[in-house]
Amino acid sequence: FEPYGGLMVHWRLMGPSGQVYRPDNATMLSYTQCVPKAAMQAMPEFHAIPLGFMKSFTNTRHYRAGCNPHQCALDGASYVNEKQQRISTEVVHSVSWERIVVYHYVTRSIQEYTWKMARGSGHSQYLEQNRRAGRTSRGWTYFLDMNDLGAASCMGGVRAYSEC
Repeated sequence: FEPYGGLMVHWRLMGPSGQVYRPDNATMLSYTQCVPKAAMQAMPEFHAIPLGFMKSFTNTRHYRAGCNPHQCALDGASYVNEKQQRISTEVVHSVSWERIVVYHYVTRSIQEYTWKMARGSGHSQYLEQNRRAGRTSRGWTYFLDMNDLGAASCMGGVRAYSEC
């Protein structure tokens, strides 16, 4: 991946896995409920965000300026996915988890989600705007949606944890 601007990796949305309280166990062992690919691709948010549900790992040799959690401005180099395909709308929407994936623990337990709602949005660029509008979190509807959509079992985190 050296000649590229960086690697972009799709998320795997992880649900609450029946956890009410913050578990004593490691996150990777405690949360194995995940949203299937088709359900994730059907979410309105997936299509509303230009890069879908992806995170970037930027090659600092090509970094030019400013970053957000999804990408940095590059010097003309391109981001690619795990298959070394240049990032495009088609690549973003196709979702590939064959070689690498970012497990995104969006809700965790009921207890932790309650704490998260009290803290407010993690989207710092919109934090003040959301606070002025009275929006501090996605609310319980989002939590329940992730619980309902999390119909698949994802054991990759458990396997990875056992190998560390």
